[in-house]
Amino acid sequence: MATSGSSSSPSSPSSPKRQRVAPPPPPPPRRTDMLMALPPDILDDRILALLPFDKLVRTSCLSRAWRRRWESVRNLEIELPRAYSGGGRALWRCARPVRFFSARVARRDVFRAARWLRALARKGVQDLSLEFSLAGKQRPLPGPALFSCAALVQLDLEQCDMPAAPPGFLGFPNLERLDLVYVTLPFAGAGTQLEHLIVAAEKLAVLNLSPVITINGGGVDTWAIRAPKLRKLYITMEMGDDNGCRIPMPLPMLEEVTISFDRLFGTQDFLDAFQNISTVNKLFFKSDKTDHSILDPVSSEDEMDEDSLNSEDEFDEDSLNSQDEIDEDSLNSEISSDLLASLKYVTLINMK
Repeated sequence: MATSGSSSSPSSPSSPKRQRVAPPPPPPPRRTDMLMALPPDILDDRILALLPFDKLVRTSCLSRAWRRRWESVRNLEIELPRAYSGGGRALWRCARPVRFFSARVARRDVFRAARWLRALARKGVQDLSLEFSLAGKQRPLPGPALFSCAALVQLDLEQCDMPAAPPGFLGFPNLERLDLVYVTLPFAGAGTQLEHLIVAAEKLAVLNLSPVITINGGGVDTWAIRAPKLRKLYITMEMGDDNGCRIPMPLPMLEEVTISFDRLFGTQDFLDAFQNISTVNKLFFKSDKTDHSILDPVSSEDEMDEDSLNSEDEFDEDSLNSQDEIDEDSLNSEISSDLLASLKYVTLINMK
């Protein structure tokens, strides 16, 4: 009888052990933007505001967080480099106010400057300096946007034509310093505009007109400097050109004067000017070529230490009308010995 024996099944091969997969490493800790972590007043006022404007705008490329960070920086002082070709769109994105803006305007940038001015007017620019470099060809300051910069405290225009102000222009009431250097006002009523500009600036302390040329197509259109808080005055008239500037009222706070009057200036206008600047303690007076000592009475002052008076050598005296020349006898009889008693610095150069 067959017996059944238990048969042992062959042992099954052992299944391979599963290898443990290491867990993914934790993400690196997020790096802290040390600059962004600074208090806003430190980041804005002591770091970002001190960057050159073109580099400040480029901070938008640092990261998403920096993309528009620069737009919140207030009180920017912007000085555009000569080769800078942008600025227009970026100026529209600046925070208000812009404290200072300076640019040298090349020929190719004349119309770009108009866009700058429109943006700056919206941003409440306080100090504006534009020097036009146009290879000897003066071009008008484009558009009326200049007169929309109502917050101006300082205005400096060089080598350009100044446009006529639009009707209803109220002036720059906060203006404390006005520099017009080689500026022409080529329109009728130019003197009236200048006078209004000065009168409307009740805080005006420094006035520099070196030189300013008014073109009226006829005789001299006189206009007055009325600025009771003026402390420093610089006036230059081109030789043979009377731009109509007069000083008909005292300037009681005046301390320093640099003045160049043409010989076409009449005797009474000359006397009025010197009587109304009699409070100065520092005077630089420049005249064209003259054969008589128009300031002899002034030079005898006991308190004068140093004055500067320069005499030009080139002038067509034949073109002068004898009625226009300063009358030496009248001048000597009118000038009192204490006319400029407060003057401390006096020097006479090339004068008889």
